[in-house]
Amino acid sequence: MQRLCPALVICMAIVVAAGCGGSGKADCSSGSQYKVGQGSGNAQVFVKECQRAGGDKAIGEPRSEVEAWHSSCIQHFVGGTEVESTIFELTASRRPDCSQPNPFPGSTYIVGGRFWHEYAYVSGCASRTPTVIGAPISEAEPPDEESPITQTFRTPSGRVHKLVLEETTGLVRIVPGVDCRLHKAK
Repeated sequence: MQRLCPALVICMAIVVAAGCGGSGKADCSSGSQYKVGQGSGNAQVFVKECQRAGGDKAIGEPRSEVEAWHSSCIQHFVGGTEVESTIFELTASRRPDCSQPNPFPGSTYIVGGRFWHEYAYVSGCASRTPTVIGAPISEAEPPDEESPITQTFRTPSGRVHKLVLEETTGLVRIVPGVDCRLHKAK
């Protein structure tokens, strides 16, 4: 399946973002104080994912260096058509040292737009999202005749959740549902 530009998938835009789904040469050299991939031992992985997604115009500019977040190395972005986005580089470590090269590069996904908002702020779970919903294991997938736009996540215990963008309401729901009161803070 061809990976789609998150800006097009999430925003349902008709206009093609620069570099989206094409040559992967979109501009990711923003004028931000941070550079794409800054602080990562695998900076090129972050640059490639940024370019694949449509560059600065789609995911915005970095607002931080790459940092460890549970079992992922992440970098946050603001601006662009996605408003807020985060690139996740999945690691095999529960507490990764993101400044060192990841021995398993290539598992990199973007969570952006409405999906990022729901993921980051889900029902008051923000600090526990990685254990409640998990890390992304797919890009946002385009709708087909039978299903809406979805992005899939897996918890450390192996439970799979999907974030689903409802076309009629524009709201994102979690399948299966999550009740944060059932999850204790760590």
